[in-house]
Amino acid sequence: MVCEILCAVVWALSKAPTWEKLAEKCKGFVNIGQVDCTTDKAVCESMEVRGYPTLKIIRNGKSVEYKGAREMQAFLDELSKKFGDKPVLSPLEAIDKIKQEEVALVFYSYAETLPEAVEQVISDIGLELPAVRVKGYWPDRAAYNIQNSPSLLIIKDGKVLEFTGSLSDQGQMLEWVTKEQHPMVRSIDPNSLRKMFELDEGLVVIKVGSGVTRASDAKSFRNFAEPILRRTSSVLFFGIMDADDSEISQWFMFSGKVDPKIVMLDLKTRKFYSANVYGTPIGFNYKEIQDAIETQKAGKLTGFALKFNNNPSLMTLSLTVILPIVVIFAVICYFVLTGEPDDEEKKKV
Repeated sequence: MVCEILCAVVWALSKAPTWEKLAEKCKGFVNIGQVDCTTDKAVCESMEVRGYPTLKIIRNGKSVEYKGAREMQAFLDELSKKFGDKPVLSPLEAIDKIKQEEVALVFYSYAETLPEAVEQVISDIGLELPAVRVKGYWPDRAAYNIQNSPSLLIIKDGKVLEFTGSLSDQGQMLEWVTKEQHPMVRSIDPNSLRKMFELDEGLVVIKVGSGVTRASDAKSFRNFAEPILRRTSSVLFFGIMDADDSEISQWFMFSGKVDPKIVMLDLKTRKFYSANVYGTPIGFNYKEIQDAIETQKAGKLTGFALKFNNNPSLMTLSLTVILPIVVIFAVICYFVLTGEPDDEEKKKV
């Protein structure tokens, strides 16, 4: 399987030896490349590069940003996870995954090989969702609502969802996985928020606060999410969001430490709502969240425009202007510190 890692390189020139060694180690397995955003602006804009350095993993036309350690072993571990053979787990190991509430795509079967259509679906979705194989006798299969073997499963929110269509219909499987792959309560960061605006319609209910990123935050919020998502079609999903992130705090106009609270975001109008019809904060309970959703839908809530800027070219432009100035300044400092070049050096120049 061939992929590329794109590196938006200006800062990372000092990391070139590591990058070259990584390319050598991955030869024939993964293509490693780099892009200079000061010269290849169009590529960087199309890849939504907003900071430097940015590392992207690309597969089947889809890309995800690498956020791990910038070290050789960390790179190799991530590439092996994304593009190596899918791990084969025992049913007990799969049950551990369910208890840990990880989200994963699972193919359960006694067979040695994957059906071709299933293998292609796992390949297509592999960047977005960890995929594993489970082989062997699954004890108490009915307790996890697994009806068939072989089965294509998604583990999420501590539950198992089973695909009930044909395992030879690649399109049907891919549509099901795409629909079901996200947990009920997602972790929201600036990149995922930008992606949400591509949907262009719908309401997102968010628990936001300083340091709100833990699994326990998502778990407690899920109690409200499930009945509300069953009841209304206007809410796309629930999320948790860290108010200490600099971009998040700027967009939502947060300042200082933010105590956990409910914020509703309308993707169509790009307005957010943090108070109910009486002007008081929306409470952490089913009734108050449901009432706020209904009054927002009726146009009775006061919203605030998100201070959102999705123009990646600004950073590219600033870098294009600033970098030459820095280089010129460095050259001037060099000659000031070392003195005027002699006549021989001038001739060479």
